[in-house]
Formats: sequence, structure tokens, C-alpha cells
Amino acid sequence: MENSWRIIENREEFRTREGEWNLLLEDSGVDSVFLTFEWVLSWLETLGLNRKLLVVRGEGKGWKGFFPLCLKERSFPGGKLRTVSFIGDPESDRCDFLISGNRGKALAAFLDFCRTRPFGADLLSLKQIPAGSPTARVLKRLLPGSGLRYRYRVCDRAPVIILPGSWGEYLGTLSSSFRKKLRKYFLAAEKSGGVRLEERPFTPRSWKTILGLSRRSEKQRRGIAFFSPPGREEFARLLLERFSAAGRLGLSFLLLDNRPIAYDLGFRYRKKNWSYESSFDRERAADNPGHLLLALMIQAAIKRGER
Repeated sequence: MENSWRIIENREEFRTREGEWNLLLEDSGVDSVFLTFEWVLSWLETLGLNRKLLVVRGEGKGWKGFFPLCLKERSFPGGKLRTVSFIGDPESDRCDFLISGNRGKALAAFLDFCRTRPFGADLLSLKQIPAGSPTARVLKRLLPGSGLRYRYRVCDRAPVIILPGSWGEYLGTLSSSFRKKLRKYFLAAEKSGGVRLEERPFTPRSWKTILGLSRRSEKQRRGIAFFSPPGREEFARLLLERFSAAGRLGLSFLLLDNRPIAYDLGFRYRKKNWSYESSFDRERAADNPGHLLLALMIQAAIKRGER
């Protein structure tokens, strides 16, 4: 069986591929919320509008896959640079290819396809591939001899907390000094009117609260807030709507004296809680909202029986 290829450049056609995409995502073993169809489509419809869609659908003997790419052109005083990169770069913390079957054969065929039909690009940029991914190991071996001009970078494994059966067990995993600090933070919060975690659905009211807290954050003052770059606000709004409809949204607020002072924007995917973006009112920094929010989120997850 010869390798067959189709380049999906039309966004309308890509929208029709949701079912096939989800099946390959499941078969590929790629465990990343950043490759769900909801994530990819939301990014393409907002932050990816200035990029040319290049989703490559390939199939050969013993393998098939989606290679989610896009083309961006940048102008410099000396000319232009046309780069093919992953869809979602740089907002996606983890990128990969959706391959079912023999990954080595699929990636070798894909690199050969890129060499013979280079999409009019000057550079193939493959970044944010998890270091533990089979894709990373194969590309590290194949890219140097591919004849392509490329940029390749893996990312470290994200911090993970394995949840025990009870809150007491979790506290036992912490150092005694940190347990004392945590108790101190909670006691201070109780004296300030009480602290609690509130999980909310995505609504206009919760969206307004998220934006308000972000704009009052230290990140905003320093110009590094998540919503600062153009298009991020619309991307996040669309993404949260879709994840909420799919039952994958985990939106948590920390309330002190019944007033929201912090939020965590996260996702629930494949029996995991993914914390993606959080922020707090910088005027309440002395209340240690970051520690309180994380502790209460862990406590709530343990109560739900998540591990």
C-alpha cells in the first residue's frame, strides 16, 4: 500500500473531520487536552486566523494519522520567513501528531512528504512535544538526516499531583513546615470573613469575574497577564464555551468573605484535572490566595474520588 496524503487547507472542511479526529486522538494514545477538537478549532477561529491551515491527513501500510500544522509568514528587513508549525503554538502547552499504528513508519513518511512538498515554507518548527512522547524519540532520530531545515524542541513533563484517598493523607505528603504555613493561611482567612471554593459553570457572570480578576492581577500590572495579547480573550471565551458544553470545564473561584479574589481556569479530561491559567487580585496577595485556592481544589478533587 502506497502512502496517501491529503492537505486540508479549508477551515470548513476541517470542521467536518471532528468524528475522524476524535477517533484518531483516542487511538493515538496522545493524552493532551490541547489536541482535542474543541481546543484546536477554537484556536484556529481566533488566534490562528492569520495563519494558513495545513492539516495533513496521511495513511500508509500499518499506520494513519493527522499532522496538525499551519503556516505563518513573518517579514524582516532582509526578507520573509515562512514557518510551518503546530496548530496552537504557542498557546498549546503540549503538541503532538495523532498517529494510529506504526509511529516510526508514519513519521518517516511524513518527513519525506515535507521534503518533497515543503508547503512553500523555509522552516519546519516542531516545539512543545512532550519529552516522554514516542514522537519525540522518533523525531530526534529522524530529523537530522531528513534534509529539512527544522527547529525541534521538547518540553518537560508538567508537574503532577497524584491524589491519595483522603485530605489527611495528602497533608501527610507535605513537609511539616508547609503544613504549618497552610494552617496559618486558613486561620487568617477565617478571621477575614471565611474562605471557600466555588465551582461555577461558564456564564456571562463568571466570565466577567474572570476578566475582572485578571485585570486586577500582578500579572496585568507587569504586562504578562494571560488575556493581554491580542485575540487571547476571544480565544478563551470560545474555548470555555465549548469545553463547558462538552462537560470538560473545571472553573473554580476562591471566595474570601464571599467575594471572589482568585480563579483557576482548568479542564477535566481523561480522569485528570488540568490547571491551565490562574490569577488573583493583587490587593489580596497578603491573604496567600494561590496556596488557598490550590489546597481547596485538591481537597474538592479528593472528595469527588478523583486520583
